[in-house]
Amino acid sequence: MKATIEFNLPEDQNEFEYATKGSEMFLILWGIKQEYRNLMKYHNLTETEYKLINDLNDKLFEDLQHYGINLDK
Repeated sequence: MKATIEFNLPEDQNEFEYATKGSEMFLILWGIKQEYRNLMKYHNLTETEYKLINDLNDKLFEDLQHYGINLDK
């Protein structure tokens, strides 16, 4: 199966960038997720710091899940 996406450039430049930079955006989000994990697991955080990072991680997961994005694929 093939899929073709067409853009009217320069009018659709933003949409073109979103479509062609998806793998880079995925890798950045995966890196953020890993950084949160590393901070919570390997650093001596205060309770407040841990809660803040955990809340950010939860929010990231919820937002990704809302859009059907799984970083563990």
